[in-house]
This record gives sequence, C-alpha cells and structure tokens, in this order.
Amino acid sequence: MRLKILIPPLFIVSILILAIGYIKPDFEVMQMKQADIHAKEEAVANMGTIIANIDALNSSLDTRQEFEKLAYRYLPNTQSQEQVIDAFNFLATQSGVVIVKMDLKQSSNQKGAPAGQTTTPGGGSMEVSAVSGSEAPAPVAAKTFIFTGSVIGSYENIKAFFDRLAHAERYQKVSFFSLEKSQEKAGSAQPLDKNQNLLVGTFEAEFGYLPPEPIASALNMPIARNAEFDFSNANRLLEQMTSAIPTFEKGQTGRPNPFQ
Repeated sequence: MRLKILIPPLFIVSILILAIGYIKPDFEVMQMKQADIHAKEEAVANMGTIIANIDALNSSLDTRQEFEKLAYRYLPNTQSQEQVIDAFNFLATQSGVVIVKMDLKQSSNQKGAPAGQTTTPGGGSMEVSAVSGSEAPAPVAAKTFIFTGSVIGSYENIKAFFDRLAHAERYQKVSFFSLEKSQEKAGSAQPLDKNQNLLVGTFEAEFGYLPPEPIASALNMPIARNAEFDFSNANRLLEQMTSAIPTFEKGQTGRPNPFQ
C-alpha cells in the first residue's frame, strides 16, 4: 500500500528530471542568443552614433576649411618635394641671398622599412597594418625626406632667410645648422661682391608627409567618438607660423654681428 502511494510522486519527479535535462541545453542556447542579440543591438546603436558624429564632423570641417587647407599644406599626403624646392627658391630671393647648394635624399631611418610600418621623425617605428573592427587603429606617424641647402649672403639677409624658413607652412625638423665666413663658392647662381662680408648658411632638415592609410573600421576610432573637431592644435600651429621668433638676449655686451 505504501509503495502505491510513493509511485505517483516518484513518477512525477522522474518526469521533471528528464524534462529539465532535455530543456536545459536549449535554455542555455537561448540565453546565449539573447546575449548576442543584446550585443548586436548595442553595436547598432553605437554605429548610429558614429555615423551621426561623422556627419557632424564633416559639417564642422566645412565651417573651418582654412584649417583643412592648412593641414594639407603643412603635412601633405605625398612628398611634394617640388613644394619645398619652390619655397626654398622663393625665400632665398625674398631675403636677398644666393643659393649655392640644394640636395634631396630619403631619410636613412626609412630605407628598407618593412611593409606596414612607418617611421617617426625621431627614428622610432610603429605598426600601421590593418586591424580588426574591435580594435582602435594605431596612430600613424609622418614619413620624412631630408633636404640640405646652403645660401650665401650678408649676416642680416641670412637671418631674414632663416626667420622666413622657420615660418614656412610645411612640417620640418632641423637636424643641422651652420654659419661661417664665405670662401670662394663655385656654381653660385649670381655674381657676388667680393668686398662684402659674406657668410654661408647651411642647414639640413627633415620635411614630413603623411601618406593615406586604409582603416579597417571607424567604429573604434577615437576621433569618431566626438561630434566636433578639436582645433586647438591647428590654432597653436597657425600662431607658431605667424608669430615672431623670440629674440636671444645678449645682455649689455656683444656685437649685433659676431662675424665682424
């Protein structure tokens, strides 16, 4: 009699155990799918925000086109070596100095660089290969080429030339500079007055350019997380280009021209 009483509960428990064992895998799959759907919904919402930010960034850039043009002049996407040569000739003529040397060459720290790498002006390199959409792309540093130039002229004219060169609208990093009394220079473009106290100014500088790089995804780019550009760096650059070079204070003693 007691056995008959226990049979129904045991039968129900057995059914429940079998049902749970059968349903549990499907329940776990359902939870995983719900989590996946939630992640996809968040990604879609993030994508909508990014698209809206990109549209706002384009509008923001349209209202400040002078900064866009300045950026392409300061750091073009090709070497634009002819721009540097033209600027060198123009500044020399404007300053009243004569060009006696001009040379262009590739930066030594970029020769034979592996594909997918770019070299910073300081000599380091960083990877710029394509990344997955879940990772933020690595920042790309400027590539450079080396320009060496020499000019001959009076002390004041050479000062004016290098002052104008320092304000040129092109990224440059001077690695060498010298100023010495002039000897006979062959190959100068113009006849020189031998009675003048002429000097030769020589400099070597790296000029930068930034080739375009493919982007795997804009979803994780830091710039696309904001709806407006930060133009503070462009303002500082423009101020640097237009402001006078600080005067070196020599005190009460000394001469305006140390070569006299």
